[in-house]
Amino acid sequence: MTIARRFTLAAVAAALFTAIVLAIVVDFSIRSTLYQSELQAQEASTARIASDLSGEVRGVRQDVEAVALAAPVEAVLAASQAGRPPPPAALAETLRVFQAEMAAKPSYVQLRLIGRARGGREVVRVDRNEPDAPPNVVPEAGLQSKGDRPYVTETLNRAPGEVYVSSIELNREHGKVQVPHMPVLRAGVPVFAASDRPVGMVIINVDMRESLKRLQRLSGAAAVYVVDPQGRYLVHPDPARAFAHEFGAAKGLAEDFPGLADVLTTGAQTAREIETPGGMRTVAAAAPALLGGATRVFVITMTPSGGAAAARNARWAILVAAVAAVLIGAALAIFLARGVSRPIVEITEAARHFADSGDLRLPSRRTGEAGVLADTLERMHATIRERNAALERDEKRLRQVIDGAPTAMLMVDRQGLIQLSNARADDLFGYAHGELLGRKIETLTPESARSQHPRHLEGFFARPEARAMGGGRELFGLRKDGQEVPVEIGLSPIETPEGSFTLAAVIDVSERRAAEMLQSRLVAIVESSQDAIVGKTLDGVVTSWNSAAEALFGFAAKQMIGRTMSAVIPKRLANEEQDLLRRVAQGEKVQSFETVRRLRNGREIDVSVTLSPLVDSHGRVIGASSISRDITEAKRRQDELRRSNASLEQFAYVASHDLQEPLRMVANFTDLLAKRYKGQLDEKADKYLAFASEGAHRMQRLVADLLAYSRVGSQGKPLVPTSSGAVIDAVVRSLGAKVRETEAVVEHKGLPEVLADEVQLGQLFQNLIGNALKFRGEAPPRITITATRAGGFWEFRVADNGIGIDPRFAERIFQMFQRLHERGIYEGSGIGLAISKQIVERHGGAIRVESEPGSGATFIFTLRAVPEVDA
Repeated sequence: MTIARRFTLAAVAAALFTAIVLAIVVDFSIRSTLYQSELQAQEASTARIASDLSGEVRGVRQDVEAVALAAPVEAVLAASQAGRPPPPAALAETLRVFQAEMAAKPSYVQLRLIGRARGGREVVRVDRNEPDAPPNVVPEAGLQSKGDRPYVTETLNRAPGEVYVSSIELNREHGKVQVPHMPVLRAGVPVFAASDRPVGMVIINVDMRESLKRLQRLSGAAAVYVVDPQGRYLVHPDPARAFAHEFGAAKGLAEDFPGLADVLTTGAQTAREIETPGGMRTVAAAAPALLGGATRVFVITMTPSGGAAAARNARWAILVAAVAAVLIGAALAIFLARGVSRPIVEITEAARHFADSGDLRLPSRRTGEAGVLADTLERMHATIRERNAALERDEKRLRQVIDGAPTAMLMVDRQGLIQLSNARADDLFGYAHGELLGRKIETLTPESARSQHPRHLEGFFARPEARAMGGGRELFGLRKDGQEVPVEIGLSPIETPEGSFTLAAVIDVSERRAAEMLQSRLVAIVESSQDAIVGKTLDGVVTSWNSAAEALFGFAAKQMIGRTMSAVIPKRLANEEQDLLRRVAQGEKVQSFETVRRLRNGREIDVSVTLSPLVDSHGRVIGASSISRDITEAKRRQDELRRSNASLEQFAYVASHDLQEPLRMVANFTDLLAKRYKGQLDEKADKYLAFASEGAHRMQRLVADLLAYSRVGSQGKPLVPTSSGAVIDAVVRSLGAKVRETEAVVEHKGLPEVLADEVQLGQLFQNLIGNALKFRGEAPPRITITATRAGGFWEFRVADNGIGIDPRFAERIFQMFQRLHERGIYEGSGIGLAISKQIVERHGGAIRVESEPGSGATFIFTLRAVPEVDA
């Protein structure tokens, strides 16, 4: 049977089956659609009516709240509660607000202010007799007590700001139903005074007649029922049954329409088809209308069901259409079978040719499903080409990733032949790209291990698992040039369709081995050091303790590692270690800090401690290295030297002081001889007298300078915070004549306070500035004084533009009586810089000079900074 005939029979059978199924589905759909459409329309209409009623009641609730806030009802009710007449102004304003509200809302029939006292008696009442009548104020005699009414009790039980809304009921006056009947709805809000108990309430009575009539108008042709939560009728197509329960009638919704009885309990909006007591199928819809709080009523509409008749008429039309569709479908199937089968045959041939040659030749004429099939095959062909290209790109990208990997990679098959090597492997072993492919892996193995390697390779393929090669042994690779390279190798099995392979990741560990050797040497240096070297965390916990520390302090490393340094620090210095570690944590290096440490035997020794920060690879401080040196003996010798120097200074002071008087006599009498006998003796005698006088005066100056030098150490004052800028200003003023004579400029700005003897600090700056003025060049002197912070010191720089100093004499100029120029060229004894050096050293600093001849000189010295006081 040809494809055309098979297609024709299949098309006729499909058309017949489709027509039958379609007729059944359409018949059911029409009946279901008409029924559902009718229910949905009825339900929507009923919901709109219920929403309209709820909206009207919501407006009443808002009005009663607004009235309670607008009028001074609290003052009126408070007076009523106390048994006093209400304040006239408050009463008048309340009546004005009530009358205005009544005038604005024609449906409001009563607006009352009811007090809690006197049995719930009305305090203010404004009402109207007819809906359009003007409101009138009820006099005192017409006011009633309403304390027994449920709405009064319910309103008083409400919380502040909560509104009570009653159900809809017939209005009663003096306990009797008003005639003609007036359905009313009451809304009330409690009024609170200073206490938390209400003193009364505001009540609005709304005439609901017009609202209920509007519900009937909104429903159109549908019958409208409104029932309360008990199913009692408030609106009924038969007016006689509306509010019949207030006159003793018990029959309600549940008795008339049992199919709707569940609406009263569920409270849900619904639409359904029910049967009336007369046996008629009716579409009924119910929707709740919320009045306020838990108060609600139900709006129900009913219309006769019209969907069944429409469904029967549609069923015959569907049957006729189905028969016609089958006949037309059969004719079309015969016509189309031939047109459809030809392109399918062509596409089949094209697919067979593609499978044989890879070349797809589809028919150029493409229509209908055959055209879609041809387009799909063409897209599949394009997708295959794109995926092949993507595979090629992925393979290239993978190759780039492998070649770009920082680790050397080799892939070896079961025969030990290298099937893949990346660029890092080629570089590591010294081969050109691709040169390793196909070679035995033993080519890269040193001669000493080459014979064992095939056995290791066979063992790995027997138990393939990712692991490190070597089992703790040191491994070496062999470069092409014969050099052996220390390596670490990780092996991973790889399973592919082509078989099993081993991927070897090779890491050159030459640098790491060198670093380990360096570390070993450093450890050996630390262990062989004569100084106690201790590593510790920033919390002071010991992490390392060398043998010199064991020998110095008497504690073994195992006794100290993991503990703090408290075992070797006297209790009186407990805070010292924390302060030092805090400085190190900030990156500061503490140099030669002199302190006291306690040995294991309890003896205390003087030590010099240098603390350096230990940082990790990211530069973060993670600990401290402490180098301690026993300076007990050195301090003893230093003390002896200090005492000896003090004795020498005292001797120099006494000697220079005792020489003053005989020198003064020699100088005076020499001057007298020179003046009296000048010109009376020969020329040589005058010259000798001049030499004697000059020598005596120079000796006086030397003795005075020597006395000044000795006084630096012996008569210095305590070091106190001193303004260096103020001292310099005083020195410049004292040198004013020389400064003006040389047209010098002395610059300084923002200089700090330092710990200093103010007199000696002035002498220091006077010597340095005086030298700059003395040893000036051709240009007017320019002297610049600056200071920068350097740890616990300030580093001062006194720079000038003078004649400069040869660097060879940078140390000599600070020695006593050292001059670089012939006597007579520049005045002075050559002791000024020696005094300056002694002053700086007495202040705990150091002084040096940087200079080149002709380029000026810069004297650099350090003075202690004023310690910061913690707040």
